[in-house]
Amino acid sequence: MKYFLALLGSLQIADGLLTQFLVGSGVVKEGNPLVEPLVLGGDFLLLKVAGAIFSVAAIYFIYRLFPRLALTAASGIVAFYGALAFWNVLVLLGGWLATCA
Repeated sequence: MKYFLALLGSLQIADGLLTQFLVGSGVVKEGNPLVEPLVLGGDFLLLKVAGAIFSVAAIYFIYRLFPRLALTAASGIVAFYGALAFWNVLVLLGGWLATCA
């Protein structure tokens, strides 16, 4: 479970870093209109790290009471953020390849 929690926090922070970079450099536009001012204003990464810490702590405390539920939830969230990080990397590479061509 420690590995899932570390991976979960890392993927959430990686998503925040990639989002900040891609939106900040103008490669993409943030799809969520509520998040866009945060990304452009600079508070996004702070909130993303705080959210990652909170979600890891919440799943850890759930794990102490309901280990199977916490493992299932952590697996689903890791899969979601893994797919999201993969998508962001593809967008980053696509933007980079477009500038090289």
